[in-house]
Amino acid sequence: MTTTNDTSINMDALNDLQARLSQLTAILTVTLDEDYSFSRWSPDIQSDYLWGCTEMAKQAKAFTKQLIIRDEPAEDETEL
Repeated sequence: MTTTNDTSINMDALNDLQARLSQLTAILTVTLDEDYSFSRWSPDIQSDYLWGCTEMAKQAKAFTKQLIIRDEPAEDETEL
C-alpha cells in the first residue's frame, strides 16, 4: 500500500480497477468495428453483451470505493 498523511491507497483495488477498465475498453472497442457492427447482432446477444459491460462497470465502481483506506478518522469525524 502507498501511504500518504492519514490515508493509504489499496494497490490491489487499484490494480483490479485498472484491469477491469482495460477489459471494458477492449470489449467496447469491438462495437466500433464497421465489419463487426453491434447493430447486426441478434437482440439476445446485444442484451447479453450490454449486461456484461454493465457488470464490468459496476465492478470498476466497487473497486473505486476500496481504493482509499483511512488509517485515522478525519478531524470532523472525531467530534461526534
